[in-house]
Amino acid sequence: MVKDHRSGGNGVNRSKKWNLSLKFLSEEGSAFMVATHIVGGVIAGLLLGYLVDRLFNTQPWGLVGGFFLGIIAGFRNAYRELERAAKRGEREEHPQREKD
Repeated sequence: MVKDHRSGGNGVNRSKKWNLSLKFLSEEGSAFMVATHIVGGVIAGLLLGYLVDRLFNTQPWGLVGGFFLGIIAGFRNAYRELERAAKRGEREEHPQREKD
């Protein structure tokens, strides 16, 4: 038996225990990222819209346009994050079997 450096030197592989914990953290991290993408997109859009209004004196149209562009960008990025999480979940549910 090959000793694993993570086993504390006793030859027992504890990586399976830690994989369960990391899977849970990964799912929570994906949910947090979805919320961050939406909120961050709206904030970035509002800031850019505000700058456009200040530079070109177009109040409130830059802010309104930036708000809607931020919503679109935020939801687009959130959708991509959800797709990645779904693909990760499929891989974990149906792992490829090793050929002997």
